[in-house]
Amino acid sequence: MKCLQKDVAHLHTTKVLIAMKLMLMLLLFTFNLNATGFSQHRISLKIKKTEISEIFRTLESLSSYRFLYNNDLMGLKTKTSVNVKDATIDEILPVLLFHTNMTYHKMENNLVVIKEDPLARKDINITGQVTDSSGAPLSGVSVQVKNTDIGTVTNNEGRFTISVPDGNSILVFSRVGYETVEHSLNGGTSVNITLAASQAVLDQVVVVGYGTQRKRDLTGSIASVRGGDC
Repeated sequence: MKCLQKDVAHLHTTKVLIAMKLMLMLLLFTFNLNATGFSQHRISLKIKKTEISEIFRTLESLSSYRFLYNNDLMGLKTKTSVNVKDATIDEILPVLLFHTNMTYHKMENNLVVIKEDPLARKDINITGQVTDSSGAPLSGVSVQVKNTDIGTVTNNEGRFTISVPDGNSILVFSRVGYETVEHSLNGGTSVNITLAASQAVLDQVVVVGYGTQRKRDLTGSIASVRGGDC
């Protein structure tokens, strides 16, 4: 009788150990699944000048990730461009949030928390004016931070204001009919730029009443006449 009781007890203990091993294996499998979900899930995305909040929604539709954030975060309205292929979330988000004061934190079940980054660098406001060779203000000049989508145009007085992420950023000034100029800020916050007329425009031959001249040599008013206007 005692032997039978020992056998039953041993069998019960064996079953408990097997159950514990199966539970441990299940937990390890679940943990590994979550880990690989974050590290191996890859996304391809090409989108231009779109608010970051909308890009988050696009990422959610393309993957199993879910983004949690406060709608009052100002960085959500920042417009940016993304062009990635087979990229992980850790490759996409740093680029997406680069020009904002936001950062991210990954949690379980593919949940990504977006929050304000207290250590984020603040944008620097740059002001300036663009003129031509004679000193006249130039309106409609494109002012772009090199290698980014950050840009603006000059107003009727040739003035502009732009926010840059780095005090050493390079501004690119361009306008049809003028030579493009690149200017390194080198920590400065005020910029005055002079654009010279492009060589191609200066060398154009114009018909005048007494012959032909180059535009660079003309001092009076001129008019362009097409063949069909004669």
